[in-house]
Amino acid sequence: MKLKDKNKNYRANDKEEDPGKRSKKEREKILLAKEKELVKSRESKRKKILIIVSGVVVVIAIAAGIIFGLFGYRFDFSKTVATVDGIAIKQSEIDNYIEYLKSIYPTNFPTESDPDYRIYQITILDTSIQLRLLKKYAEANDLAVTKKEIDDAYQNIVSQYPSVADFEKDLAAEKITTAFVRSELKKQLLTNKVLTKLAADITISDVEMQKYYQDNKNSLFNVPEQIRISHILIKFNIPSGGTITDQIKTEALKKITEVNQKLKNGQDFAELAKANSEDTTSAVNSGDIGYISKGQTVPEFENVAFSLKVGEVSGIVETGYGYHIIKVTDHKDPYIETYDEVKDTIKSSIQSDKQRKIWEDFIKSLVADADIVYLTDLKGTLGPQGVPITTTTNTTEPATTTTETTDQSTETK
Repeated sequence: MKLKDKNKNYRANDKEEDPGKRSKKEREKILLAKEKELVKSRESKRKKILIIVSGVVVVIAIAAGIIFGLFGYRFDFSKTVATVDGIAIKQSEIDNYIEYLKSIYPTNFPTESDPDYRIYQITILDTSIQLRLLKKYAEANDLAVTKKEIDDAYQNIVSQYPSVADFEKDLAAEKITTAFVRSELKKQLLTNKVLTKLAADITISDVEMQKYYQDNKNSLFNVPEQIRISHILIKFNIPSGGTITDQIKTEALKKITEVNQKLKNGQDFAELAKANSEDTTSAVNSGDIGYISKGQTVPEFENVAFSLKVGEVSGIVETGYGYHIIKVTDHKDPYIETYDEVKDTIKSSIQSDKQRKIWEDFIKSLVADADIVYLTDLKGTLGPQGVPITTTTNTTEPATTTTETTDQSTETK
């Protein structure tokens, strides 16, 4: 169990800021962070359907405010909230994605009266506009996704499951159709093609990389003191909805005391961790958690761990999660990584920065040339970065608008 993982035990809890005190820009930043977190979590879990085909597209798309929504383009009779070059964006698109986000954040998604709720709506509207403009650009530049490319990407997802039946079971649980998965893959593959075309001439010199290193070596490449630790944990067996009682603590203390006595009698720490630790993730690795630095664990745990020498074993340590016995197995002094150690990382970072800038400028140019009309009080800002656009307030729908009923024009055999 990695202590630095925010979802794992022992990490110090961050204080949550009062949403009512946030400025508009702060709320926009929070929204972007949540969207990044959503995409990132879906990449890390193999059993999530909407896998982003290219990691770099995720970075670029998020930076530009493009989030591939979980709504399809289908004919419906809901209110038109905006038009893009005469193509309608329906209220149902906004509502459908809002409902999906509520399922992702069931306990902390903002209510309709919360300003954050409006920011979600604006971001989804911006997304819809950009997706339509992106498709139009691809068609004008003969960029198309073949059926084979979609088939291959689809099979890549299916292959990550034990069986097709398991894949289909997850689809059903997510209430997603195979047609929808293929449609999303097509959008993502098409975005890859556009990005590849735009970024084809990017070059990165050694001078740029050296400057990046010198400018950032004391911050980005300054590695703090680290220790590698193993531990044995006996948890407080708290019933669901209950609290820690003296009896619960007494039972846990009895177990950890027995383990501690075995250590004193000369038994091997690794074997005792495998047999007794209730941190099952680290127990299979003989209790090994890996390297941690200060600030990554709760103070009670950290203070003891960093006071130990390599090879030394602590006594019984109490935290809010239970009783621990900690062993330090390695120590690293703070140091600054050399240029050679990080040059590949630097190159990747510069590449991403340049791609991001190209993508942002590209989106701005598409928006500048587009005829975007807002028909309700929901006005888009084209992304959390606040790309300026010209909005037109209109209380009636244009006489002629079209909705996208299919997504076939950029797919070839």
